[in-house]
Amino acid sequence: MGESKPETVYYLCEHNGCVIRQSELDQKAGRWICDNTGMWTRDGLAYFSVSGEEVPPPRSITFHIWTAYSPFTTWIQIIYDWLDALKDPNGVKTFINTTLGEPYEEAVAEKLSHELLLEKVIHYAAPVPERVVYLTAGIDSQRNRYEMYVWGWAQGEEAFLIDKQIIMGRHDDEDTLQRVDAVINKKYRHADGTDISISRICWDIGGIDAEIVYKRSKKHGIFRVLPVKGASVYGKPVITMPKKRNQSGVFLCEIGTDTAKEMLYARMGAVTAPATKPRLMRSAFRIIRMFLRRWKRSNW
Repeated sequence: MGESKPETVYYLCEHNGCVIRQSELDQKAGRWICDNTGMWTRDGLAYFSVSGEEVPPPRSITFHIWTAYSPFTTWIQIIYDWLDALKDPNGVKTFINTTLGEPYEEAVAEKLSHELLLEKVIHYAAPVPERVVYLTAGIDSQRNRYEMYVWGWAQGEEAFLIDKQIIMGRHDDEDTLQRVDAVINKKYRHADGTDISISRICWDIGGIDAEIVYKRSKKHGIFRVLPVKGASVYGKPVITMPKKRNQSGVFLCEIGTDTAKEMLYARMGAVTAPATKPRLMRSAFRIIRMFLRRWKRSNW
């Protein structure tokens, strides 16, 4: 990319090709024009037809404007934000959505084929690979079964599917729930020969009586088993942890399903980089795992 010089930033007029710097901006008699009807306004208060006659304001209206017009930042800072965004694939998407105010089109959308996904398959001898330092799980609730996926996490949020469990039975039957308890407490053999437990579980309350999950959260630890529900609100964080318990005494978390799906889709399409120097990383991972185990004992 060469040497960047954000301080030299300017706006190039798309019509005349003239150079405009932020210090040269001046208030002009500009107007907002509707793409569909030609109706226009200067201040959002008075509206005029194409012929210039004043007309009643529309019931609803949206404006498209990006951060370059904001009085709370500078064009130089916008360039710095862009350079920072280039360091992270998700950062580019955030920049396009929030700074440019435009929808982000996944470049990988047409390339996410089964061949691309097969390139990401890794075969490892032990149930838990060497690089994994932390296990989490998600439980999907159905009326006739529970399904749990166990994931192992390594440096850089590298994820490994460790296990999948399907517990058949009525969702509200105690025998079914006790079998769920058993898989929650299951231990997995790590590549270094030690056993590792699932540290945190998100349990979906959708479609069943939420109190069933609330009681299990209290049984296994309110910070270990977190009841969750989906929230299809664009831009919502992947997970929102409440500051306080609900009336049932547990932390009901909201999952930004749209955000999570977009993140997963982007990561599935990312190019897989081979692991480097795994032997040199083992000592560091062991230290991290020792810290996590001690932290769990002191906090739970």
